[in-house]
Amino acid sequence: MKPVYIKYLIESVHEIFDENFALKAHKGKVSFYTHDLKADVGAMISLVGDLEGDIILMLDQPTALKIASKMFQEDIKELDDLSLSSITELLNFIAGRMITKLFQLKYDNDITPPELFLNKKLYFDEDKYLACLIVFESEVGNLEFALAKRKK
Repeated sequence: MKPVYIKYLIESVHEIFDENFALKAHKGKVSFYTHDLKADVGAMISLVGDLEGDIILMLDQPTALKIASKMFQEDIKELDDLSLSSITELLNFIAGRMITKLFQLKYDNDITPPELFLNKKLYFDEDKYLACLIVFESEVGNLEFALAKRKK
């Protein structure tokens, strides 16, 4: 996996959090993994083009509620269809920013619409994917992003 992919994902998370929420998302642990991932609330966008793979956002329920509250600028008490749409929209912002940065380096990529999942376990076959997990810490909670690049 090229370091620029990870770099631009990290930059995009920082920029979107700062611009849209006036929040700082501090990068924590970065690791390559092959183990199962589990999330109370998550969203996934597939990347197609020069970089083939997926960007996955994983949250616990309290963090998802706080993010939805920030996005709607009101206190959200439960995760319904509308509040859950804010999670997919957040990932859409971040993935869009990332591929714009890659486009400036002449990478040709597009993204699919985000897919929402609840209480799901994810596993990436290490023969097919190289996956990087990046944890961000913020005042609304921890966010985990996985960047899973398909091997050719």
